[in-house]
Amino acid sequence: MRFNSSELKQMAAVSGGKNCTKEGVLSLKEKEGKLWNKTDVLTERWCRLVDNLFFYYKTKDLKSEPHGVLVLEGSHVRTVTNEYKGCAFILEFDGENKSTYFLARDQSDAQAWVEALENASYAKLKQRYELLMKRQSESRKEGDTVTENNAPSHATLELPLRETRSANSSPMLPRRKQQPAELNVALTDAEDDRRVTKKKTKKRHKSRCVLSSDSTLPILEISFSCSDLDIPKAIDNKRLLHIGVWKSVPKLASQDSTMCHAFQTDLVRAATSLQFLKTLSFYRTHLLTPHTQLQFHLCQYKEYRSYVSIGAASCNVSDLFHRTNPLSLGVQSKDREIGRIHLNVIKETLSHQLTKASNEAQLSAAVIGSGHPNGRKLQSSVDSSYGDIGQNPNLKSLYCQAISRTYRFPSTLSEYVSVQEIMLETRLSFNIPELYIKLLIDQETRYIATLNSLAYTNERLQLTKKQHLEARQKLLEQYNEAIKGIVQHKQAHSFKTSVQKVDKCVEFAPTNLHLQRMRVRHADCIPASTADATDVLGSDSSGILDIVTFGAPAAQCLKFKQGGLLSLVNADKTKKDALSAVAVQDRERCEIQELPICLSEIHKEASTDIGTLETMLEAGREVQHVPVRTSMESVLSRLENNMDRILAILDNSALCQAINILFNPSSGTRSASSLVTAAHSLISVSQAGWDEMKLSLKRKVTEILRDCRSMLAAADDLLSLNQNAQAPPSFEDILGNVAELKKRLLNATDIAMQGQAVHTMQTPQESVELVYRRDLVFSQTISACICGVATKLLSSLHDSALLESFVQNGMLMEFESLLSTYKNELGMLEDFIVGMYDLQKVSFSCQRAPEQAGNNLDHLLPTLHGTRHRLSVKFHIDPVIFDVLPDSLKSGAEFKVVPTLFNVGINEEQTLADRIGDNSLQDSVNSLSLKTFEAYYKDTRKTSEHPEMLDRCMENLGSAVRSRKTKNVDILQYAAQACRLMNGVRFTSCKSAKDRTGMSVTLEQAQVLADHHGLAPESVNNVVALMRTEGTRLENTRKNVGVKKYAFTSIQLKTFPKRYRPPDGTYGKAEK
Repeated sequence: MRFNSSELKQMAAVSGGKNCTKEGVLSLKEKEGKLWNKTDVLTERWCRLVDNLFFYYKTKDLKSEPHGVLVLEGSHVRTVTNEYKGCAFILEFDGENKSTYFLARDQSDAQAWVEALENASYAKLKQRYELLMKRQSESRKEGDTVTENNAPSHATLELPLRETRSANSSPMLPRRKQQPAELNVALTDAEDDRRVTKKKTKKRHKSRCVLSSDSTLPILEISFSCSDLDIPKAIDNKRLLHIGVWKSVPKLASQDSTMCHAFQTDLVRAATSLQFLKTLSFYRTHLLTPHTQLQFHLCQYKEYRSYVSIGAASCNVSDLFHRTNPLSLGVQSKDREIGRIHLNVIKETLSHQLTKASNEAQLSAAVIGSGHPNGRKLQSSVDSSYGDIGQNPNLKSLYCQAISRTYRFPSTLSEYVSVQEIMLETRLSFNIPELYIKLLIDQETRYIATLNSLAYTNERLQLTKKQHLEARQKLLEQYNEAIKGIVQHKQAHSFKTSVQKVDKCVEFAPTNLHLQRMRVRHADCIPASTADATDVLGSDSSGILDIVTFGAPAAQCLKFKQGGLLSLVNADKTKKDALSAVAVQDRERCEIQELPICLSEIHKEASTDIGTLETMLEAGREVQHVPVRTSMESVLSRLENNMDRILAILDNSALCQAINILFNPSSGTRSASSLVTAAHSLISVSQAGWDEMKLSLKRKVTEILRDCRSMLAAADDLLSLNQNAQAPPSFEDILGNVAELKKRLLNATDIAMQGQAVHTMQTPQESVELVYRRDLVFSQTISACICGVATKLLSSLHDSALLESFVQNGMLMEFESLLSTYKNELGMLEDFIVGMYDLQKVSFSCQRAPEQAGNNLDHLLPTLHGTRHRLSVKFHIDPVIFDVLPDSLKSGAEFKVVPTLFNVGINEEQTLADRIGDNSLQDSVNSLSLKTFEAYYKDTRKTSEHPEMLDRCMENLGSAVRSRKTKNVDILQYAAQACRLMNGVRFTSCKSAKDRTGMSVTLEQAQVLADHHGLAPESVNNVVALMRTEGTRLENTRKNVGVKKYAFTSIQLKTFPKRYRPPDGTYGKAEK
């Protein structure tokens, strides 16, 4: 470990009193004496615990110098009860043969030290912080009344800023500037500076992690520029300047106010005139009032992230209302004015409400009004504002914890474009894995019950049954353990951090799953002051770019010693052949594996229908009256549908081949012929052949349906006095046919079960480990997939033609992967490929959700149905939105997804793979995805809004894929562009979706601005650097590892393509 000894000494010296967790005198057992004759001696020393650092001093005197420090990571405390009356304890470190013996003055002091040391690790501190933040968020959402103090008095600002540690950063990490959560422009659901009065009731309600209605729409957005600056001689043009903004915050019990740092612009070179690209956005939860004071400090950047103010200006929020031109403020230095700061209000939506409020109550109501920006409830009709996440109930139920950044860039299409960058966590990160594991548990439980219900007299069948039961029982135990970790983690978190990708408890959850959204609006569609800014979101000048980012779905806990799923599933094939085998699924194999469950379920439903029909016929025979038409028609329709499903299962070619072995022992293997005796003991029909049995079953069903409908028709003729009416079939004839149908259906089901057992014994089965690994990878993949599909579907409500095309052609999904093809990442890529192609077995549909009052939106979350080989996802759509869906979706029509994967490795490991490794897998998956793209392109080109642009893009993509160049990132750029032009869903992944993904997302956002919104090509690099420095992706690194740095080294970056390199100062060692 590297550390600065002088800094540690200073920390030990000044962290006494309230700044330390515990301090006091302890005796430490140390070895003293000569090298060849050391003995253990107890020495009294003054000890001090600061965060996760344990300092001990030279003597027991507080004023003595620090002697040493222990970093309490990976440690635990063991009490010694048989010595010194329980006053002794030992500090041990995991995986190391090191320990330290301590002796306290009394037993109570020893217990206090043990408790403090146990809770001092960073993991414990972070867990406590997250729990407290959750409780704080809950308390603020439980109907608390919010008050706003009167106009705050002027408060002065003291520079430099007070420094503090981030609650999410390690105590060993460098300090950073304080930026209070409630005033951070990067808004999250926890960032809420509401002042809470006494509660009217003590009743607590469980809070729901749901996105706030206005957390993604700023109510006030300001851009900054400076002119006529008289720069002091001490500041030359090599210095960097920025504007820091402070906001007044009233205190609880008085009318005084304090100034808190709220925002700072991007850094620019010192000059006479300055233009800043990053804008200041306030949201509803910031609780602005007309009296809120804003102070603007022009600051000079120095070394080690320190700043010096060279001038300041101030104004009230009310000064920004109803302006048609920028507000110009003088920048005052100590004794003179050194220039002007210009505030250009890009958007403000609350001025008319705040200025007309006659009292404090009306002011508070205007500020904290929920729903629509002007306080009204949403209208029953769905307009373009429903494309916004904060306005759509279904999207609100999916997302939480929004982090936002806003910018203003010059454009050739208009004066400027206003850009908002939003990064959101999703509740699906743990919700979907939980549902999927429950589905697997239910499937395995029913499979075990079905196997137990089958009685075999043959020893070989009995042995096969026992082996399968043992394997399924092992799987069931693993799933039960997995769901415990998911449920426990779900209570306090909404996403899985990158450092948890090897955590066994949450291995089914996707890593670092987020939605990255960029909203673009042009100056000509943004009024300076409007009561309803969301009305312009659907205009032609607006644009939304959505990218789902998540860590590559892979079984990190199971390692990659033998490769990934692609190698394990097809061990006897080359990677190219294995890829083709996975891409074209063996549906018959899936169906026969699921046969015991599917057939038993459908047989149960059909038996119920037959029993109902039999009861209705017997009742009609007793009274000599035909049953009610509507009831009988309903039963007949269900019976016909279920029998068609059963016959479809019985027509499975693999099952027919296995049953043919039952009836013809000579056509099968020697071991299979011994099954005939066991089968005959269960079958009560002659060996007329399986085909004849199916035909007789079908004929009997057809005969029953015909006779029942003839009976109903005869009754109608009788009522209409039709003289040519034919005599209806008798009740006895129909009941006899129904009884025969029950017998034949039972016999056919029994034979099918026996045939499935024969097929299972003859076909090599996947190992338990392989099944578990595939389920694990698919759980991560389907979670991200549902996130993308739901967002695309609910953001396209205004385009009914596009929704219809999803039903007809499927929804294109383009997974962009930045994994290398070397060692572990090659195994991850293999897992990713199998998980991606397994999405072909998933179908999606919509249904109307029940109307519910309140803020609980859990009933709108997607649900999973079916089995692992045939999965159905149902979106429960809010009734208001459901009414505007196309008729096909409203009627329950299912649609599929068309998954594709383009991979280009860009890091140093890919350089090794290019020189000494094998890139055949990457080339094969890119070529196969290109074919899928071309097929989808042919089906959808006619409906494309820009067919010529799509033609050029597909041509460029084909050339890039076929060129087989190393690190050809043009493939990713063209694939992403083609996906957007075909209205597909974009996904971006790397190992943990943190660093390389951040580079790709910011590059794509800037490229979209250049291609579609008039950003000058020469400005693309500056915009990319700004988004990587000030944007949401850098916040993503903090959320994952506690440090706002991309985890790259300068040596690594030399192997990266230039477009994927971060700016200086934003990368470095960023380990938690």
